[in-house]
Amino acid sequence: MTFLSILFALLIEQLKPLRVDNPIYLQVQNLAAKVEGWCNAGKAKHGRTGWWIVVGSLTVPTALIYWLCMYINPFAALVWNVIIVYLTLGFRRYSHYFTSIQLALSSGDEAAARKFLAEWTSRDTTDLDVTEISRLAVERSLIASHRNVFGVFFWFLMPVGPACAVMYRLAEFLSRQWNEPENMRNEEFGQYATKFFYWIDWVPARLTAVAFAVVGNFEDAIYSWRNYADRWPDELVGIILSAGGGAIGVR
Repeated sequence: MTFLSILFALLIEQLKPLRVDNPIYLQVQNLAAKVEGWCNAGKAKHGRTGWWIVVGSLTVPTALIYWLCMYINPFAALVWNVIIVYLTLGFRRYSHYFTSIQLALSSGDEAAARKFLAEWTSRDTTDLDVTEISRLAVERSLIASHRNVFGVFFWFLMPVGPACAVMYRLAEFLSRQWNEPENMRNEEFGQYATKFFYWIDWVPARLTAVAFAVVGNFEDAIYSWRNYADRWPDELVGIILSAGGGAIGVR
């Protein structure tokens, strides 16, 4: 049933990928913002409380519905699995940016490539040259493929897979939502979200790096992993990017 759930979800996503601004994601963003407003009193312990409120309020119902579906009919559980995997996958929502950047650079339109990259990364790309545009696009794609595909699959294979997949995507989202915005970068509130996501992504990140090595240039991927992973401030990002870059021959 797990294999069929992933297969059907991938097929549906190919036919109709979810938009970034779809109503479900917007509701999750609003919930995270409200909980942050309720709980944020400037301490890490408040971030821990807020994290469990957000994750628990969505993960627990997902698990209960899954058990109910299993009790009623295995086919109902399959349908629920497909829905959850479809909602937690997300690479197709961003892959068009990479394709657009690639086509723009191939045609020599650097301005368009900068525009697409700025929309994708939400950063100023005015002064970037072709090399930097290409590097950032590849880095963003490798991280997106891990966090929106491989990491989701890993946790979906765990017991009560739908709830675990939801937990992973929420943890990844909160680690960004409560740390990356300008007004949140130096606050203690997001520290727990960062630490928790580090631990639940510790194994998936390494498995993704191994997968990159197996399907690409194995020796270069392992060499880059061993020698260059510590050049990134985020350990898990460094592992994925160094192994992925080595696998596809990126300097």
